[in-house]
Amino acid sequence: MIVLLALLQGLLLYLAEQGQTHGIWPLAELHGRVCWYSLVLVLPTMMMLSLQRVADRRFAWQALGSFGVVLALSLWAGWNATGAAGLAADEVLAPFGFTLAISAFVALPYLQVSILQRRWSGAYPLLFERAWHNTLSLALTGVFVGLGWLMLVLWGELFALVKIHFFRDLFREKPFIYLATGLLFGLGMLIGRTQSSAIRTARSIVLALLYGLLPVLAMIAVMFLASLPFTGLEPLWKTGHAGLILGWVIVLHVGLLNAVLQDGREQLPYPLPLRWLIQLSIALLPIYAALAVYGLGLRVEQYGWTPTRVWAAIALAVLSLYALGYSASFLRAPARWMPHLPRINIAVSLVVVALGLLANSPVLDPHRIAVASQLNRFERSTDNTQLDLDYLRFEGGRQGVVALRGLLAHPRIQADDEKRQEIEELLARQVRWGVGELDASELAGNPETLRTRLKLATGAIAPDADYLRWVIARPEYSQARACRSNGNACVLLSLDVDSDGDKEYLLCNLHDRKSVQCELASRESTGWRYAGPVSFYNYDNKAEPDLRSALRAGQVDVVQPRWGRLHIAGLTPQPVEDQQGEIPTDCQQSCAESAERNAVADPTSDDPAVTSPSDSN
Repeated sequence: MIVLLALLQGLLLYLAEQGQTHGIWPLAELHGRVCWYSLVLVLPTMMMLSLQRVADRRFAWQALGSFGVVLALSLWAGWNATGAAGLAADEVLAPFGFTLAISAFVALPYLQVSILQRRWSGAYPLLFERAWHNTLSLALTGVFVGLGWLMLVLWGELFALVKIHFFRDLFREKPFIYLATGLLFGLGMLIGRTQSSAIRTARSIVLALLYGLLPVLAMIAVMFLASLPFTGLEPLWKTGHAGLILGWVIVLHVGLLNAVLQDGREQLPYPLPLRWLIQLSIALLPIYAALAVYGLGLRVEQYGWTPTRVWAAIALAVLSLYALGYSASFLRAPARWMPHLPRINIAVSLVVVALGLLANSPVLDPHRIAVASQLNRFERSTDNTQLDLDYLRFEGGRQGVVALRGLLAHPRIQADDEKRQEIEELLARQVRWGVGELDASELAGNPETLRTRLKLATGAIAPDADYLRWVIARPEYSQARACRSNGNACVLLSLDVDSDGDKEYLLCNLHDRKSVQCELASRESTGWRYAGPVSFYNYDNKAEPDLRSALRAGQVDVVQPRWGRLHIAGLTPQPVEDQQGEIPTDCQQSCAESAERNAVADPTSDDPAVTSPSDSN
């Protein structure tokens, strides 16, 4: 039955790919694929790990209940990841898949014990044994699948040496790949389920390896806290990721301590000095939790909630429960604190399952919380700079797009023509990066369509038809690709950069508020020609809106270089920078060929950095 379930899993994954390729409902839609893959990947795997008897009513009810839970969560995730073109579905689906797998893995030992003992509550040693058995069974299955495919590749290549290509061609067919992988997965799972003695031996080896790491971790944790009175906390908050590192200290403590204690030792198996060192680090764990929570609180107070910070808050809530529970257990009974850890582990594991389910539902949905935080900061501010419009449009899922559409009716947005235009452009865009296929074909047939998509800066001269055709013909890796799309975030400026009396065009992509990438084009006798890239950088949060606003307003000055170009005996030397890092104007022609590969930035200027064409050195 285990092997048949794995084969069925492989077959259903193959059907999912074929359904998506041929546009078969529901696999042609993203939310349909989310439900399909969630059910196919999670449910059969849980069944293979918990199956004892096929004709087991409790097993059947568990499978049916798991089906309903996974289906409900995946429907919500699929709904949240759709609703508008160009949404970054991975921003919703990647955390959903990870947390769904964690929740299923943590809940699985309870389901297995329920089948074995015919009741929902089980002894901690059995839960501990099932959790480790599941971990090592999955690891063994992964190794078996890899080795199996290594044998198949060797099989095909060996016969190909004598001009028999049948096996190699067969092994490359997609139906065979899916079914063979399913068969290998099922056989690996069967080996892990039946070879219990080998699994127990592997577990003993792994736990023995972890035995020596706990004292080292304890020493590091105690030394770090002892150094904080001398260094202060300010360096922690400047890193921006201190909470992540502090959280990992708690994770490693929990993992290594349980690996050493296993299913309930009465005492730590170390000499007395090491035992006291480990117990001291356990007692100090709440300090790590408090520092991590405080650091996260500072970021939320400064910049509001984001999905990443919501997930970090959920993780820190779990780690804080571990830290407080372990520390309180030791401080309450220093002589006999370890027997209390099983109850703490069971309680926190159930909290993990509950939080995993709630975070993938409307109750604790991180995107809902993040979007509400964005709108709340906008309402409390006096200007419109608190909005992360790119997040709302592309990364906030359906709820971000709905909030962005609602902002168009807000009185402050209606009074701000530039911000309203930016929101309308974002909503009109069909793709986040580049240009869609329909846009490309439409432009190729009618270049004048591009004229309506290029936004002119204040005072800019409308481009002629030759320039429009030149932009359409630009390579796909150029900035013009994004600026050709409908609803693009670009602006076109006309400047006399080389002081010859003719205007050049500067096409700037304003998608990234901190790094604006532009392309300069000049008119030559043979038509329009690429003159080089120009980049503007601004990492000052307070000045972020000024960069894009200035370009839209045409507030760009041309500053001629101080030094001219020197030619000696007809030789052309490398371009000479003046003290401000500028490249002489007559470098434009000789450096245009390598301008796409290199740029020279002004490292001494206090203004946003500007890069201009240079040669390869």
